[in-house]
Amino acid sequence: MIAQATSTQLEQARTLLGAGYSIIPIAENKKPAIPWKRYQREAMPEDEAPRHWGRQDQSGIGLVCGAVSGNLEVIDFDIRNRTDLAAFWESFRDNVVVTAGVDAFDNVAVILTPGPGLQVVYRCSEPVGGNQKLARHNGTIDPETGKSGQPGTFIETRGEGGYVLSAGSPGFCHPSGGTYRHLFGPQLHELQPISPELRETFLIE
Repeated sequence: MIAQATSTQLEQARTLLGAGYSIIPIAENKKPAIPWKRYQREAMPEDEAPRHWGRQDQSGIGLVCGAVSGNLEVIDFDIRNRTDLAAFWESFRDNVVVTAGVDAFDNVAVILTPGPGLQVVYRCSEPVGGNQKLARHNGTIDPETGKSGQPGTFIETRGEGGYVLSAGSPGFCHPSGGTYRHLFGPQLHELQPISPELRETFLIE
């Protein structure tokens, strides 16, 4: 099905480029629509944006992480059970606040992913390094069969060499058909860099 043409994605792409992000068009199943190695080093010129986001069959928007986007890093919590996800988030948030103070999330955007899951999005004042696996599971339980699935990662980061989908990308970009939604915190173009110390708190909590 061809998406209805709107200016929303093109406007968002221009806003993100203007805020210093490197972005790429995303096709079905979270795949880049173009070769994107170049955009790990440099952002595309703004006048190229209409080529990717100004058409009727508009692409999603991928945020390239790392130095090219102002040391952008994303912590991805892939916890599929909504009750467990909510409990984990409350524990994570409370632990961070105890360690770093009530303003710890002032420059953090929190995104609900289709999984369901959550993404904690921030820019850091120092380089963030590559993708990291922070926690693994032994396999999620199928509620119908009671059997455990394949082991995997349920908390990881996206940094240098990684990308994530931006909130507002069309549903066809994700295998489930679901969309990414901004829950709270500043919009991406409003994010100010956090300190390396606060970043470290996020990673260890």
